[in-house]
Amino acid sequence: MKSSDKQLLDYLFEGRFLKEKQVSEVKELIEQKANKNIREILVKGGFIDGELLAEQESIRFGLPYIDLTKTVVPKAFFEEFPYNLAKNHTAILFEKNDDIIKVALANIDDYEAREAIDFWATSKHYHVEYYLCSFLSWDLLIKNYDAFTKEFGEVVTEAQED
Repeated sequence: MKSSDKQLLDYLFEGRFLKEKQVSEVKELIEQKANKNIREILVKGGFIDGELLAEQESIRFGLPYIDLTKTVVPKAFFEEFPYNLAKNHTAILFEKNDDIIKVALANIDDYEAREAIDFWATSKHYHVEYYLCSFLSWDLLIKNYDAFTKEFGEVVTEAQED
C-alpha cells in the first residue's frame, strides 16, 4: 500500500469517518485491486460519500472545496481549457475573472497536474487558483467535454465535406 493511501485512511479513521473494520476492509481491497485508486474504492465501495471525501481532503491539504454538481460551467470554458489537461489530470476550469482562473482538481495525488496546468496558464497569462472537487462531479463535467468534442468534430467534418 502506498504511504499516501495509508495516510488518507489514518486521517479518515482519526476523523471518525471510517471505523477500524472499514479501514481493514479497504486495505484488503487495495491489496486485491492493486491498480485501483483508493478514492474509487472508498466511494464505490460505499465507505464514504464522494463529496464528503473531497471536502475532508480539501481541509487536509488546505485547498478550498467546490461541489461541481451545483456549478454551471459555461461552454466557452470547455473550448478554452485543453481537453488533454482536463482528462489526463482530472481537472476542470469552472470560473474565470479577467486573468484569474479557478480550476478544480479531483486527484490531489496527481503531482504533475499543477505543473502542467500552470505551464498552460502562464502561456495564456492566467493566474490559477486551485480547488478540490470529487471525482464524481469531475466525471459528470468531463462528459460535457466529450459532447463538445463530438459536436466540434461533426462541424469540422461538415465543413470539410463542403
